[in-house]
Amino acid sequence: MARPKKDAETPQNDGDIAFVTMTRDADQYPEPHTAQVHPDEVENYRPGGWEIA
Repeated sequence: MARPKKDAETPQNDGDIAFVTMTRDADQYPEPHTAQVHPDEVENYRPGGWEIA
């Protein structure tokens, strides 16, 4: 009989996370110019010219 997966092995459901829409200037940066960003990653996108829409 198969063992049930432990909590650590169960994939997380990202469906409940409200992603943040970010944009960057099309005149300064190559595509893409919009992105759906995980809230924990917003500050990591800012150095690349990304701003919250």
